[in-house]
Amino acid sequence: MENKTQLLKTLIMLVSLTIMLAAVIASNVKATLNCDDVVLKLESGATCDGTGFYVYYQNNDLFAPPVNLSISVSPGLTLIEGDNPAYTTQTQYKWKFNCTTAGTYQFNLTVNDTTSNDTCFKTLTVQLSGMVYDPQLSLLMPLSMQVIANIAESFVITINNTGDGDAYNVSGYLDVSNAQLNSTSINVAIINNHSSKQLVYTLTSGVCGSNSLAAHITNYYNEIGELMPSVSNSTSFVVVGSMLEISKFDVWFNNNKLSDGNQIDQFDTITVNVTVKNNGNYYANATVVEIYEDDNLRATINIGNIDAGASKSGTADIKVQHSGNVVIKAIAKSLTACSNSPYDNTASISLNVIAASTTEEEGETGAGGGEGAAAVSENETEEQPKQAEAVSQITTISSSDGLVKLIIYEDTIITYNGKSIDASEIKIEKISQALMPTLPQDKYLLMAYKITPDVEFSKPVKILFDYHDYASMLFDDSQLSIYTYQAGWRELATSVDKANTKAYAYIQHASIFALFTDKIKQEQITGFSIAQFFAKYKWQSIVAIIIIIVILAAILTLLKKKQKKQNRKRTNKKK
Repeated sequence: MENKTQLLKTLIMLVSLTIMLAAVIASNVKATLNCDDVVLKLESGATCDGTGFYVYYQNNDLFAPPVNLSISVSPGLTLIEGDNPAYTTQTQYKWKFNCTTAGTYQFNLTVNDTTSNDTCFKTLTVQLSGMVYDPQLSLLMPLSMQVIANIAESFVITINNTGDGDAYNVSGYLDVSNAQLNSTSINVAIINNHSSKQLVYTLTSGVCGSNSLAAHITNYYNEIGELMPSVSNSTSFVVVGSMLEISKFDVWFNNNKLSDGNQIDQFDTITVNVTVKNNGNYYANATVVEIYEDDNLRATINIGNIDAGASKSGTADIKVQHSGNVVIKAIAKSLTACSNSPYDNTASISLNVIAASTTEEEGETGAGGGEGAAAVSENETEEQPKQAEAVSQITTISSSDGLVKLIIYEDTIITYNGKSIDASEIKIEKISQALMPTLPQDKYLLMAYKITPDVEFSKPVKILFDYHDYASMLFDDSQLSIYTYQAGWRELATSVDKANTKAYAYIQHASIFALFTDKIKQEQITGFSIAQFFAKYKWQSIVAIIIIIVILAAILTLLKKKQKKQNRKRTNKKK
């Protein structure tokens, strides 16, 4: 037992001596810099997102000597934490950098042994992604639109990108019922951040009444291809038009009014009288009444324009070509007719036609053919030219000051005294208030122009007023209205584009046209502010204010000098 105890003590002593010897050896061994043990590494998940990331120095040699660390980096990187320690015994050190732009960056580390002056270099090259900025789209639709039945109306939708990122592959569609669009698709390759894109469409509808138009952006992506939330918006529009009714339909033969079942002979000439009433809320443009014998067009009566609530009549003579039970039918048509009109625009009579005993050539012709096909409306003294030339493309005529434009659409025939003329012969001339007829009551005249010569258009054309010179006046845009003068003032259906200070209406004849607003009431005048005056005369106001300040300063200086002189005189008198 004593031998075992003695052996254990001996072993413990040997272990202690070994440890002491190792410590003495280690203390006498000179530590050296080993570049293979030096590591320069990047924090996992580092990006240029503006929040910062760490870069680490690490020496895997536990007995590494004290070193001097110096790091340099590529442009675009900003040091926000750490420095270049001149003397450190740490085997690990870190720096924090910041960047906001994606790219390739390089870190250069110099490690210097402060004792032996040994030096090693480490380079780290990395590809960093930048901050991902998301786009944010919104849709701006027209506030409201008035569309004339069967007339194409242009409108603009604006896609705004208020986000900090660009929007890529923007796509979607337009949705509307009871109307036709020239296109229903939305496709834009890119909309840059804090910018917008305008898309122009045309809408045509024959269904009168209120309707809605919606736009939907279903797909768009940020710069790294992430799908963004969809966007939708809608607006309303009102379709106005004519609603035709044949209120009177008479068929005469030899001064006798015919009724259903009356008998006439084949090739007899009958006279058809029609009266057409417009029950709609817009005037009927280029109204005609087509007269058919069974299914064959025999005559076209040119009625012309019919104001809302008004009626017009016309007459045509036709030679009956068929025998047997023959139906004479009239159909009233207008360029701006509502397809959903509840009124009957047709009328007919059934006649018993006895076959002729002698042979006579039948006049089976197409539209407008047959005898009597060239019938005209009442009060019309000349026939339209047979080969009238139409405008081949959209044509714009401007006044000399550019404030009024006449937009003539494709396939429009322009006639003057019954003859076709070229659009270049039309002029728009400004007229002064002194030469104007008596103005409408409670209306204030802004602009007045006359279109010459006294032409007519086969289809509606747009007259457009630019009222930006009057935009700072004290009136609401909704008070604007366009009037035409023909033996009296008549208000036209007026649309207003507030954003672009434009007002427009559709016309079909030349005349005097004027832009009016409601008269300013006395209580409105008292509310006219200096700010509104300055808004219109900005620079003139600033100059005037400066002059007034200089004059007041000069007056004050003179008064002070005068006061000082009076004070001196009083002082001298006291002495």
